[in-house]
Amino acid sequence: MMEPHALVMRRSIILWIGTFIVVGFNLFAASQQEASITYTALILTGAMAVFGIGFGLWAARTVTKRQP
Repeated sequence: MMEPHALVMRRSIILWIGTFIVVGFNLFAASQQEASITYTALILTGAMAVFGIGFGLWAARTVTKRQP
């Protein structure tokens, strides 16, 4: 595996862990049936989506960058 690919794979672990935490919090919010917790879960989900888009853009730039 080339070095940029390995770097992206190592850094994607943060994204996976964050995704599992957000899904767990969404399940918790659904079980509580309280509006404030549900809104917090929706905001957290949106923030994670923005982070995921940013990660995807960073990963694409890293992998396609011309090597010296």
